Amino acid sequence: MRCLVVSATQSDTVICIGAADGAQPGQVLNVFRISIPDEFADEDLLREEIGTIEVVDVINEHFARVKVLSGDIQKNDIAERWR
Repeated sequence: MRCLVVSATQSDTVICIGAADGAQPGQVLNVFRISIPDEFADEDLLREEIGTIEVVDVINEHFARVKVLSGDIQKNDIAERWR
């Protein structure tokens, strides 16, 4: 299960994964940030783990609300959970 953080504010964080994808309250996902320099070679791409989130509410078939467990989670970060 892999998705994008579509909203990240101090009071609310939402990811684009929902009931249709099997999201359930209590699931914990690792969050990564991709760093892409302005001018880069393929080996310069950096995927860094920055924190964890927990699904607290499945909003609908496409989105879920999460709680930040650790890290500085931002919009466009990537979250994933291995089944």
